[in-house]
Amino acid sequence: MDGNFQVDDFANVSKEIKNLDNDDLKEYVINRVLWLEKRTKEQKLGITEDNRVLSIYKGYISSNSPIKSSKSAEAFYLDNINIYYDFINKYKNHINEDEIIKMFQDLQNYFTDTFGLMGSQKKRNEVYCEYSSELQNKIFDVEGLSVHKLTEKGAAMCLERSAILQNILSLLGLNSYFIYGKLEKFGIDNITSELHSYNIVKITKEDYLIYDISNPLSLEHNNTKYYFPAINVIGEGQLRDLIDGCNYVFDNKQVENLFDCEAVVLNEIKRIYTIG
Repeated sequence: MDGNFQVDDFANVSKEIKNLDNDDLKEYVINRVLWLEKRTKEQKLGITEDNRVLSIYKGYISSNSPIKSSKSAEAFYLDNINIYYDFINKYKNHINEDEIIKMFQDLQNYFTDTFGLMGSQKKRNEVYCEYSSELQNKIFDVEGLSVHKLTEKGAAMCLERSAILQNILSLLGLNSYFIYGKLEKFGIDNITSELHSYNIVKITKEDYLIYDISNPLSLEHNNTKYYFPAINVIGEGQLRDLIDGCNYVFDNKQVENLFDCEAVVLNEIKRIYTIG
């Protein structure tokens, strides 16, 4: 089975998983993960010990790659294959080229339902402290901080979520980028600026999606609030500009048009993404 795998192969992956039952699908996901692991080098991601930020990483992230949210934080590792399998198993009917926008809505729903709307630094710090205590007291053999410890406590923030998303996209055979850059939000009476992690995924020969899984747009329709993925279509030129240090002004209207929403965007007036 694994001899037929390719890295960027969304069309074939989507066909292969469509008719697999639970057990066969689990075996398929495991085999594809093992295949990707063999072809991926360990890479330090997030903020390194010398306080540098790796701004852009393409492809599958090895389970041996340490990812740090700050210089002093414990590194976490993407070692929970169940997250990948769980999403694919629940939403495999929308995993195809004809419904790719619907798949991105499914991803947003899955992340929001599974990990909560957003994590918090307080919860994240609690997990780090618990892990450090385990190391000091040697209660059991701890090999590394699993991302599962963060997701199960509702502590997964942008770095954890975009890293998990990166591997789901790569597992599905989509050409994607894990970005650790900057986000500026311009509200009615305030401006916020922060280091921020998000993703970029290739969807056609010339088009990409900038996708912020951690900041869905909240829209209100008939007095009901809905959450839509913050995605914008960008061209190859815009991607090159981002990589070269330009910023990207996010267009809320694009989201409404992509999902045919008759609604008012409530999230914010304007947001700007930067790589590096």
